[in-house]
Amino acid sequence: PASSPFVCPVDPDVRMPMVFVDDLMRGLIALQEADEHQLLEPQRGYCIPGLSFTANELFAEIRKHHPGFGFRVELDENMNKFAALWPDSLGTEEPLRDLGYAPRMDLAGMVARVLGAHEHRNLKTAQAFKALDIEGNARLSRVDIEAHVRTYLVRGREDYTHTGQDAVTELVDALMDQLGDKQDGFVSWWSFSEFNRRSSLDEEVWKQMHKVADELRKQIRELGHVPRV
Repeated sequence: PASSPFVCPVDPDVRMPMVFVDDLMRGLIALQEADEHQLLEPQRGYCIPGLSFTANELFAEIRKHHPGFGFRVELDENMNKFAALWPDSLGTEEPLRDLGYAPRMDLAGMVARVLGAHEHRNLKTAQAFKALDIEGNARLSRVDIEAHVRTYLVRGREDYTHTGQDAVTELVDALMDQLGDKQDGFVSWWSFSEFNRRSSLDEEVWKQMHKVADELRKQIRELGHVPRV
C-alpha cells in the first residue's frame, strides 16, 4: 500500500490521450500488415489512438477499487505546460478506415487490469518475504538473505574449485545496501516491497547465477574435465 498520497504534477482536469499496450500492439501490427495502397495518409503516417481521460477521472476509477486512495496536486511547471498543449484526443477515423484498427480498452478496463497485476505482484512479494522471514519477526536479517542466496549459488557446488561463495558475499553486500536500513542492518517489509517494485530478490540472484555459471564453464575448460558433483 502507498505510504503517502499520490502527487499529481499536472492540472487534474486536463484531458490527455493515452493508449494501452495491447491496443498499441494491435495498431502497430495492423499498420505493418496493411497493403501499401491502403495507406492514404501523407507519408503513410498514423497515430495509434487509445483512450483519453483526466487525472480526476483516473483517480475516481481507482477509488472504485481502493476507496482510500488519496492524492494531492503539486504542479510541475514543464509537465503541466506540455499537458495543456497536448491534444485532448487522437483521431480514430483514419486508422479505422485504412488499417481496420479501433481501440478496445476503456478506462475501467485499463484500471482493473493494471491494479490486478499490481495486486498479484504484491501477493508474490508478500509470499517471498514470508518465506525468507525464518524467525517470523516481520523483518529480514543479513543471515536470512544470505541463506536464500546460498541455496542458489553454493549448494551442490561445494566440491568445485569455484563454489560460488565469493559471489554470495558480493551479492548479499549489494542487496543489503539496497534493501537494508543503514542504522540497524535489517530489512523491513516496506523496504522489501519497495525494492520489488523495480526488481526482485530472485531476479538479482539469477543474474549472479549466470555469472557463477560462466565461471564454472571457464573452470571446466581449464581443467579439461567435468568437476565432481
